[in-house]
Amino acid sequence: MKKWNLIIILCITFLSLQPVNAQRRLSQAENQWVYEAKRDIEKAITQSEMNENVRLQLIEKGARTLKQYGQAPYHIPSKIPYLEITESRYVVTQSQIFDSQKLYSALNIELLNQRVKVVNSMQIDLAGEQIKFLIPGNTVYSLSSDVVSSVFTFDYVNGASGGQRSDANELKNKFLNIAKKQDFITKLMQLEKDHRVKLEKIHKEIEYITELEKKIKQTYDIAERTTNTFKEYEGAIFDESQINAKSHNYDQAIVGIWTYNAIGFKVVHVYNADGTAMIRVNTKVNEFKWETSPNNLITYYYPDGKDYTMSYKVEGNKLFYGSKNHNGYGYPLTKQ
Repeated sequence: MKKWNLIIILCITFLSLQPVNAQRRLSQAENQWVYEAKRDIEKAITQSEMNENVRLQLIEKGARTLKQYGQAPYHIPSKIPYLEITESRYVVTQSQIFDSQKLYSALNIELLNQRVKVVNSMQIDLAGEQIKFLIPGNTVYSLSSDVVSSVFTFDYVNGASGGQRSDANELKNKFLNIAKKQDFITKLMQLEKDHRVKLEKIHKEIEYITELEKKIKQTYDIAERTTNTFKEYEGAIFDESQINAKSHNYDQAIVGIWTYNAIGFKVVHVYNADGTAMIRVNTKVNEFKWETSPNNLITYYYPDGKDYTMSYKVEGNKLFYGSKNHNGYGYPLTKQ
């Protein structure tokens, strides 16, 4: 009897020493579900090509999953990336209308023979997505590469290789030839009209996304408030090392949304931990698959079967890209 009493006392003592609210660690499957919930919410607030019902379903499901497994609510920014990107397109298009008007004024005020002299004096610089012009006496302004391709019949993609002088001269000759034609001013006027139509479309898109953003936040809030955390899952520990994507060479350090902003230039890189990605440069979007190697190389796999490899490095909240030989790192993107 004494032995049984001793055992009971020891058991009671042992139990009393155990933490009352020990944090639960999520299983491998549960970690995967939580990860996928975060990934889906990220897609829903970033990607433009997504049905509204599907978008809201991803938001609701993600909010419920995070709450059920004791995870902190997903931080939806005050302005979702989808809206931010579209607003940047609006600003760029506005500037293109203004620049078209300046170009029209600079050339229209001159007689034909004087117009040729003006074009000859122009400095043309090809950089990124913009073609920059400088006419003596006027400030620098730019047109998009799409505009140059369509209005000035210059193949920007195949004819321009990094803004070399030969490319600028080729574009200048195209510009000079078209300046000699009587329909030059007419084309510039049509260009402005086209941009205004585009601006109106983007404005309507912004209005739609603004309302969509409210729906997204409302959907998340309702789903989160009406969902209970599973018993014993309050504050459960999420372990990234359990995510399957880790074994597929997807460096978790670069998973997320990265942005770079300059005047008239907006870059957004979105890396998902399932190996999918999206890069937007102003209005142009590329979607592809990606993977990394241990020596900090990242390879992109495009839908047409082509691939491209370069180096990368992450320093704090900054992401740098460089050549395959780990040099020539450019301006960093900032994690959102």
